Amino acid sequence: MDTMTGQHSVAEEFITPTNASFTGLTERDESGEFLHGERDAFRAVLVTFFVLSMAWGNIGNPLVMATILTRRKLRQNVANIFIFNLAIADFCVTSFVDLSYVLGNLIPGLLMENRVFCSFAASICIISCTCSLWSITAISINRYICVAKSSIYQRVYTRRNTLLMAVALWLLCFMIDFPNFVGLGAHIFDAKKRGCSFDRLGHYGYTLYFIGMGVVTPMTIVVVCYIKTFLFVKAHNTKIQAWKSESASMGRIMAPAPSNKPIDTRLLKTVVVIFIVFLACWTPYTIIVLSDLHNSYPDELYVAAIIFAHANSSMNSIVYGIMNRSFREGYKRLIRSLTRGHLCNGNPLQGSDDTDNRTSNM
Repeated sequence: MDTMTGQHSVAEEFITPTNASFTGLTERDESGEFLHGERDAFRAVLVTFFVLSMAWGNIGNPLVMATILTRRKLRQNVANIFIFNLAIADFCVTSFVDLSYVLGNLIPGLLMENRVFCSFAASICIISCTCSLWSITAISINRYICVAKSSIYQRVYTRRNTLLMAVALWLLCFMIDFPNFVGLGAHIFDAKKRGCSFDRLGHYGYTLYFIGMGVVTPMTIVVVCYIKTFLFVKAHNTKIQAWKSESASMGRIMAPAPSNKPIDTRLLKTVVVIFIVFLACWTPYTIIVLSDLHNSYPDELYVAAIIFAHANSSMNSIVYGIMNRSFREGYKRLIRSLTRGHLCNGNPLQGSDDTDNRTSNM
């Protein structure tokens, strides 16, 4: 059955959202039959991927948070508040949203019949996933101001201000989900996604709003910040090299003044990798949701896109460990403390930060 009937064109959906029922997509796309009669192998693959994602995400994200809290050098840097915020958002996805997908596929009818649970899962998914990207955006803005506007950085990013910014991100992302509570959108069980989400077809206007505010806008800000930051760094380092050449030609070897030292871009590179991973994971889902106006894409494509998108919430802790020595050392210290039973001691977790002095951290 075609999901976009003659009575509701895409333009009409944007102007006047329909009042889709809770199980709207299940009824409209007739994929409920496939859902109940699908091959056990397909369901097993879906559940396996989500369980693996949960397993690592529920270890990695708390590990990131614990590392920031227990390592003084990381804890004292206010920029890490945004990293902590990102880990919280990712943990919400791996601990609850992924769990809802697993339970929904293991217990037939759980998500379709339990409206409150499904609506809650959809809301947590929308808010947490968008907060993840907006936290990356906040980090990008922070890095740009730190590098290119260093004279105002300390005034803008006090600990109090940064905490308020982190809270504001959650409020912003709640407002992205808010239309679903007032009839401009809906939380439903989406049979093609095998889980609870927003009504991507019954309220196509909300779909455009979600993609615009939750994906396109923050991604645009991130790209602009990175471009401006790298251009600034390039110009700055070019200026330093010219200054050194001029000094050498005068027969003097002079070290640059402190304000003219080359800028360390290691943190910036770490955040760029985090953004690229997010982009790679979420772009397929975004394209599918926006382009499948007639709900004709195969179920397997939606499931693959959802798995890939949610897997992003398990990957950031890996990126930190690979690219940042402070986090890598923090992981090792925490794991050693846990395995040796010293976690309650306090001291083993508060290892010296001297080993990290050579490494730029967040």
